[in-house]
Amino acid sequence: AKGDWIHILNSDDYYYSNNSLEIFFSEDTTKFDIVAHSIMVKNVFCGNDILSKCDPEYLYDINVYRLPHAGVFIKKEFHELNGYYSEKYKILSDSMFLIKNLPKANFKINKIPLVVMLDSGVSSKFSLIRTYEFLVYNFIYFKGPLKFKLKYTLLNLKGDLQLLLKQIKDLFVKNN
Repeated sequence: AKGDWIHILNSDDYYYSNNSLEIFFSEDTTKFDIVAHSIMVKNVFCGNDILSKCDPEYLYDINVYRLPHAGVFIKKEFHELNGYYSEKYKILSDSMFLIKNLPKANFKINKIPLVVMLDSGVSSKFSLIRTYEFLVYNFIYFKGPLKFKLKYTLLNLKGDLQLLLKQIKDLFVKNN
């Protein structure tokens, strides 16, 4: 990367408006390592263009965050000091990086949406790799109490089961 900030826009994501980057660069970001913006999520499975807003949040005391990856900008210098995303994880490498490094970062949350994220990407579909990476994330990196880890794991596994059943149903409908 040649600039001062790194922003990863996945293949099915796009900027919310033509001036999204101008909005970001007009902010005073000099004292921050990470800036997290809200995103708009487009539910492609519903077959409509309804967008729902997803705001970033971080609970310091238990090191829980919800920073939608499409809205996260990381200062290049911060990556150079703290490393980059691990290639060991294929789906949640951004989450692993953030949960490990947010406690030492100066970061800012901005609720102006800059990106539209389609929920049809690999992190929104059932896969054993995704489930495995989530379990590693939840039990190794997440610092919250065990009761919360178990509850969060059960909710995620329930979501994985729903994704799997939907994929099976879609496959069945497609083949008939």
